[in-house]
Amino acid sequence: MKRCRNKPKQAAQRRRLAGLCLTLAGILAVLFWFVGQVEPLLVRLAQNKAQSVTLKIIHDRVGEWLASEEITYDSLVQFGYNPDGELIYLETDMVKLNTLKAHVGSRIQQSFDQHDFGAISIPLGTLLGGDLLVGRGPSLRFPVEMSCSVQCTFTNLFDDAGINQTRHQILLEITGTTLAVADWCKTSTKVTTNFIVAETILVGKVPEYFTDVEHSADALQDINDYGYDIN
Repeated sequence: MKRCRNKPKQAAQRRRLAGLCLTLAGILAVLFWFVGQVEPLLVRLAQNKAQSVTLKIIHDRVGEWLASEEITYDSLVQFGYNPDGELIYLETDMVKLNTLKAHVGSRIQQSFDQHDFGAISIPLGTLLGGDLLVGRGPSLRFPVEMSCSVQCTFTNLFDDAGINQTRHQILLEITGTTLAVADWCKTSTKVTTNFIVAETILVGKVPEYFTDVEHSADALQDINDYGYDIN
């Protein structure tokens, strides 16, 4: 008789266990669906936020640095001339450039370490999908933490600025590699931007004559030599 009375209890326990398993399976299915919906969107938003924050910090700190430092072209470059007074070489002060590079890099890194990155907000309707629901409903907030490594490099750029004239620019190239972590996902992004630190126009010896064939139909047959005296 005990066995007969225990059978209904065992059946009820099995039903409760089956119901619990189904409930857990449903919760896990919803959780996986939610993660699948959130993660790609959260990664894209985290990348956008990392890029915008990194660029803003770099531009703000470099702008302040250029405004506070008295950096001139002559303080960074030395010229060499031949006995006729013609420019034959120029040399950049690498010691000073390395000092400036370390200084501005330290400013950017310190500002980044102290920055409050806040959170990423995603409306519930955007997560559910569908054009009609985008941007609607309450927003879910995902706290974001970021870390950044900064690399600064000085480069020289020479380009033509006219007859026997060359523009020389000293550029500061800054690359920021940022790792953004938001809850269970993380992503990294890299931004690179350039700043003109100093520039000048290098003027060489201007020739007495020059030839203009820009508007000639046949450059070989129709040469306008403005220095040639036709008798």
